[in-house]
Amino acid sequence: METSKGLTATAPGLWPIDHWDDRTPAAASLIDPVTGKVSAAQVIDLGVEWVDTSTGPRSAHRFSYRGDYEADVWYDDAGRWVRLRIPGWDGSYADYVCRICGR
Repeated sequence: METSKGLTATAPGLWPIDHWDDRTPAAASLIDPVTGKVSAAQVIDLGVEWVDTSTGPRSAHRFSYRGDYEADVWYDDAGRWVRLRIPGWDGSYADYVCRICGR
């Protein structure tokens, strides 16, 4: 991995937390792109749910990140991002939902 301090060796399977890439939940270890540190977040597979989008309800697989980093992310059957939920400091949530979802 290359950082502002140069190259550093990392463990195999290290992957940046990236909600747009459906390969992220399968990574062995996650790196927080904001801090640059390996995250102690655990990824929990919560199964398939329906997500309301501007193009209608979509079936999507939900993954929940818990630990140092917390968020929930949903991907459709084709691996496309559908929704992201990030908790706020005050207990509220910011929800992002695709506006033009793939067909």
